[in-house]
Formats: sequence, C-alpha cells, structure tokens
Amino acid sequence: MTLIIRLAFQVIPSAVQCHSSAHDNPAILIIQFNDMKTIQHTFSPAYERAEKKESIITRFFNWCGSQEESRFGWLATIVTGHGCIITPITLFFVMIAGNNFVFWGMVIGAMAMALIVNLAALPTKITIPVFFLSVLIDLVVIFNCIALL
Repeated sequence: MTLIIRLAFQVIPSAVQCHSSAHDNPAILIIQFNDMKTIQHTFSPAYERAEKKESIITRFFNWCGSQEESRFGWLATIVTGHGCIITPITLFFVMIAGNNFVFWGMVIGAMAMALIVNLAALPTKITIPVFFLSVLIDLVVIFNCIALL
C-alpha cells in the first residue's frame, strides 16, 4: 500500500495514488507502508479450569451440610448414643481410674456440648462435627484413664 503526501498546501482529492503519477510531480513525498499482518493464534474457546482437590475436612463439612434432611435422625442418634452409651462407658472408666475431678468435668462438658447444640436446633453442619468432637473428648478421657490404671 502506498500513501502519497503532498508537501504543498493543496487539497488532495485522493491521498492514495499509484507510483506512476508520483514520478511526474516532484513535490509529492511517497511513503510506502508494508501491509501489517496479524499473527493468528490458535486457541480453544472453551476454558477448562484445573480441578481443585478438596481436603478431607472440607468434604466432611460438605457432607454434614447435606445431612440436613435427616436432621431428626441425627438428633436422636446423638442424644441417645451419647447420653445412654458413650457417657456411661466413659464415666465407668473414670470411676475405675480413681474419680479424677478433671475427667468428670471433661465427660460432663462433652455431653453438655452435644446436648446443647441439639436442643438449640442448630443445623447438621454444626451438630455433627460437635458430636464427633465430643466423642473424641470421651475417647481421650478413656485412654487417659486406661493409662492411669
């Protein structure tokens, strides 16, 4: 593509002229531009995100949130299982190990936190982890009582 610019103050009807007419008039400056070609990139229009791997804790909390439709079953399991099975067994080990006051407080606290979150009608994404935490506390008390024997 050739662009011709006239140096005089004349009105140019057409700024682009061919080379043959440019040689006839010496007052015309010829500037030649090379055609600029764009680089064609190939790309996929579909964006694929790298799959994130969820940790086991995140999957556990997502599972706890999905248990909302069976909330009353979890309530019955937690109150009955913890109050009638786990806590009496833990208290049995505490009494065998010598009735340590700290262990009694931990057992009662574990039972209380499992009971309070259920009586407050909190969602399962809170009640299930609190239940497992209270069972973990009871297991720690049982192992400490066994270690004291």
